[in-house]
Amino acid sequence: LGPKARLAALRRVSLEIGAGESVALVGESGSGKSTLLRVIAGLERAEGGDITLGPGARPQMVFQDAGASLTPWLTVGALLDERLRHERVGPAGKERLDRSARRERVLAALAAVGLPAQLADVRAAELSGGQRQRVALARATVVPPDVLLCDEPTSALDVSLAASVLNLIRELRARLGMAVLFVTHDLSVARIVADRIAVLYLGRIVEVGPAEELIAAPRHPYTQALVSAVPGFGVRPPDVRGEPASPLAPPPGCDFHPRCPLAVEACAQPELDVPLELPPPRDGLAHGRAPHLVACIQLGSAS
Repeated sequence: LGPKARLAALRRVSLEIGAGESVALVGESGSGKSTLLRVIAGLERAEGGDITLGPGARPQMVFQDAGASLTPWLTVGALLDERLRHERVGPAGKERLDRSARRERVLAALAAVGLPAQLADVRAAELSGGQRQRVALARATVVPPDVLLCDEPTSALDVSLAASVLNLIRELRARLGMAVLFVTHDLSVARIVADRIAVLYLGRIVEVGPAEELIAAPRHPYTQALVSAVPGFGVRPPDVRGEPASPLAPPPGCDFHPRCPLAVEACAQPELDVPLELPPPRDGLAHGRAPHLVACIQLGSAS
C-alpha cells in the first residue's frame, strides 16, 4: 500500500560467451545471477540492452529446483517427448519425427545422462533428487542447445551427487559442443566447470577473467573477499567492511565503495562510470587468451 520502489536487478551488464565456452557467474544472493539467466532464456524481459544469439541459436535452462521444473504426473518419457514433437528433420527441415524416432531419441538422451531406459515410464514425482536433476539435463539436451543455462543445478544435492552432475555437464558440453553459462555460489564449483569466471555485485560485473587466473590472483577487493572465504585457495582476506547495500537503493558511484579498502572520494561521485578494463599486468601473472578485466578506477588501466 506504500509507495512503489524500483529495483534494478541488472545494470549495464556486458558479457560475451564464445561458442563452446563455459562461463561461471558468481556472487552473493541478490546480485542478479539468476535474473541474467532468465533474461537470456526469454523468461524475463529486459527494459534495455540487447541479448544477441548466433544464427538459429537456442538456449535451454536447467533450474535450481529440478523437481519443481518437472510436471510431477507426467512420465519421464513424456517430458522429453514434449521437446521433440515440434522438432524438424530431413533435407528441407520440414519433416516431423514419428513416435518411434522420438522414443529412440528419448532413450538416447536418458542414456547420455546415465539413466536406464526403464526410467522413461516412471513419473517425475517418483524420482530421487539426483535422478530429477539428470532428467532435467536430459530434457534440456534432447534437442542439443547452443547455450545451456544452469541455475545452481547442484545446490540441492549432496556432495557425491553434485560431483556426478558436474562431471555430466562437462561431458555433455564436450560431446554436444554447446556453450554453458553456470550460476553458482561456490567458487570451487566455478573452478571445475568454467573456462572463465564473471563476478557480479549488485547487478554489475566487477571482474571477469580466466578461471584459474582469477582465483589465483583476484584483483577487485570484492572478488578477493569471495576467494579468501574458500579454504585452501590461499588468498589473504581484504579489509572489506559492512554489509552489501540494498539493490533498492544502491550507493552513488561505484556500488562497492562503502565497503572497499581502496575507496577514495572520486569513487562516490554520482556521475562516475566504472567500466570493465584491462589493468596493468602483474609480475608473474600469466595471462591466457581471454583478458582479465576489472571494474575499479583505483586499479588503473593498461592504456
